[in-house]
Amino acid sequence: MSGPLKGRRGPSGPWGRLKNVSQDPLESMGLPSKGDNRLLDYRMQESYYNKIVERYMAFCAESGGGSELERQFASLSIQAGTVAEDEASSKQPTTASPATTAPTNPQTTEKTLSTLLLAMRKLREGIVASSRNDDFSTRAYIFSIRAAILMKHMESYHPALLHLLHTIHHSHPLSTTEAHEFTGYLLLDLSCRQQDLAQAFAVRNRYKYSDRRIDAVLRALTHDNYHLFWRVRADVDGYQGALMGFAEEEMRVSALKCLGRAYLGVEREFLVQVANVEWEVLRKRYGVGWEMKEDGKVVIRKPKAP
Repeated sequence: MSGPLKGRRGPSGPWGRLKNVSQDPLESMGLPSKGDNRLLDYRMQESYYNKIVERYMAFCAESGGGSELERQFASLSIQAGTVAEDEASSKQPTTASPATTAPTNPQTTEKTLSTLLLAMRKLREGIVASSRNDDFSTRAYIFSIRAAILMKHMESYHPALLHLLHTIHHSHPLSTTEAHEFTGYLLLDLSCRQQDLAQAFAVRNRYKYSDRRIDAVLRALTHDNYHLFWRVRADVDGYQGALMGFAEEEMRVSALKCLGRAYLGVEREFLVQVANVEWEVLRKRYGVGWEMKEDGKVVIRKPKAP
């Protein structure tokens, strides 16, 4: 018999030619609360933050910006639901240039936004676990809060907002502009999402906070003043508008009830202005059973016969 084979080659099939699987750098990092301690290192935190910002900016650029970006953010929001998609679609132009409108895959969009939200949570956990309170931690929390507000993801922005104002701000004070901005977000969250006007007024008095737009929102919610609410809604920036969006549905229903009790009929344009949404959305989403005439008048109820 021949002796043992020397220099025997390995298998030549596909098992010998496997390639290394490329991992997403945002997903490959684990949660510090689950035992992954890599994000306790300050340099690792800063590198990871830069990757998050790069991914976020790339997503915003690919979406085309404007109303399309708002629609994609709203698609992740549980609170916004179908009405946000209906409103966005009703405001889309009938024709668009390929350069301004980017085709998007809903599954890809949801995957990207979910990855970003989880990555920001990992970074925040690393900052808290490492007891870091400096310019970087402030910058990271500010970015995380703003991005999560646009996505209307309360589970991300609310605890981060409280930590920024109650913990980081005490040991590493925010600038006057930053403190004013994020205190305003807290007031809008209390009044619009949580519907806790008493607490919102208490926080405003505690911090001696004054802002004409925030004050107008509180007045509008207190008195169910839909006219003032929509006027302020059109005057605020994207972050404040996203937080006000939590109260839009209740304000819209209140406006429709007021019209139903006070009017026999209205012009279509007036109804759209009061409800801040198109007639087709009112029929589809809210089941409005009012009758639309050919001349553009909406019959709310017919007068009773004498």
